Amino acid sequence: MTSPPLFCREDDSLEQALSTMPESRVYRLYVHNAMAEVSGVIAYSERLVIDKLYLRQSPSWL
Repeated sequence: MTSPPLFCREDDSLEQALSTMPESRVYRLYVHNAMAEVSGVIAYSERLVIDKLYLRQSPSWL
């Protein structure tokens, strides 16, 4: 059984969007724009890179 996809908005902060993934135990977070159209996807593997390179810290969830 799969659960419905989770979304964040384009104007959500990156930190807010990334924290949603472990809290909700999902591996993908879909991004939607103001028209509620999917405009992108943040995947778990990308989250690892973002945490390491852009946030310059070890992920708290490891």
